[in-house]
Amino acid sequence: MKEVITEYLNSIKINDYSIIVVNAINEVSIQTNMSEAWRTAFISKKLYIHSDIFLKAKERILPCLWNACDSDNNDVKMLSDKYNIRSGLSFVMKIKSETIIFTLYFSEKNPNFIDCYEKNKASMLYNVMALFEQHYRRNSKYILTCREKNVMDCLKWGKTCSETGTILGISERTVRFHIRNILDKLDVTTTRYAVVKAIAEGLI
Repeated sequence: MKEVITEYLNSIKINDYSIIVVNAINEVSIQTNMSEAWRTAFISKKLYIHSDIFLKAKERILPCLWNACDSDNNDVKMLSDKYNIRSGLSFVMKIKSETIIFTLYFSEKNPNFIDCYEKNKASMLYNVMALFEQHYRRNSKYILTCREKNVMDCLKWGKTCSETGTILGISERTVRFHIRNILDKLDVTTTRYAVVKAIAEGLI
């Protein structure tokens, strides 16, 4: 995906980008070629929830052209000044349970890009959407074994540990063993939340 993005950026003469992915339970991941300090600050300040620019972009069907100085959020303005991020063009896509915001960052001194966008809005939107539909692959940081997925599938449909054991041909004790492993892997404390998180991550 990174190579495809780089090739696209070169074709439109843009250097900086970010891909912000928010899943169904508001967990976020960011891929970017900007500094790690910016990425860490964006996540720690939860700007994927609190940024008015981000919220505005999510409500739009068409790409959102924005300038950081117009933001009402002080954290946005602070990051803008600190990392010299002035303007951006954000594309919002939904792929399964994930919201993806692909943003191109550019300087106010780059009128050529704005002119290019104004003249080619439809084709640029089509190209970006096609790029993600063809190349985007979600990478979950959680890995469940085949048996753990089987257990989760049963729990998803409201089966008890005893019923799950009968369906899978294993003991209730073994089912509980798998559940403990699942809770540890997903870093949750209840089976219900484990099911929600597994669905959000596309694991089941």
